[in-house]
Amino acid sequence: MTARHTALLTLLLSACIPEKVPPEEEIPPTDYSAPGPWNAASAETEIVGSTGVTLPVQIWYPTQEVADGNKITYDDLLEGEAIENAAPDCAAAHPLVAFSHGSGGMRWQSPFFGEHLASHGWIVVAPDHTGNTFLDDSGTIEEIALRRPQDLADAVDWALSENDAGGSYEGCLDPADGYAVVGHSFGGYTTYAAAGADVDWNGESTDLSDSRVWAGVAWAPWDVNGA
Repeated sequence: MTARHTALLTLLLSACIPEKVPPEEEIPPTDYSAPGPWNAASAETEIVGSTGVTLPVQIWYPTQEVADGNKITYDDLLEGEAIENAAPDCAAAHPLVAFSHGSGGMRWQSPFFGEHLASHGWIVVAPDHTGNTFLDDSGTIEEIALRRPQDLADAVDWALSENDAGGSYEGCLDPADGYAVVGHSFGGYTTYAAAGADVDWNGESTDLSDSRVWAGVAWAPWDVNGA
């Protein structure tokens, strides 16, 4: 091989080797063991879901406001640490979580969860699963089980509508980001169903999933098939 051939081969081989790209600066993991940099705020509303059922909805969100004796009491029953009806900090879009309570529970049954995530810049929406709450346990198991994932989707749709121009949470969310689901007990089942699990009810396979869900966390989930 001539010197000229050697030089050409070296040039061709070097062209096939990608340039070394400096690694991106590592982002340290968030420490969720302590409250985050925001103050937590909370508000409640009432919506009519796509199934025609009225759903009280609790929302937790980050705020820059400081508590001044206006901490929330959920349904006048449970004192919380969140600031009631404070102005949201929507300088940038926040990640979204939908929370599903347990059978006979309430949308605010785990206030520590919503308040803590809000302090870290998350927005949490939690509907009452009407007919299956502490104050209203009138629905049948089948009716509630099949409706629960849609309750979450309806609460998310409401939050996204309030994210539009002129809404109460304008600019707080990015619809393209989707949402995560967290649920306890019956809400754990709801989490699985919303995230894409195959729901086999009375021998019929039913898809109750929402394609916008990107993660699910189930706390002590109820096993429908074992009920």
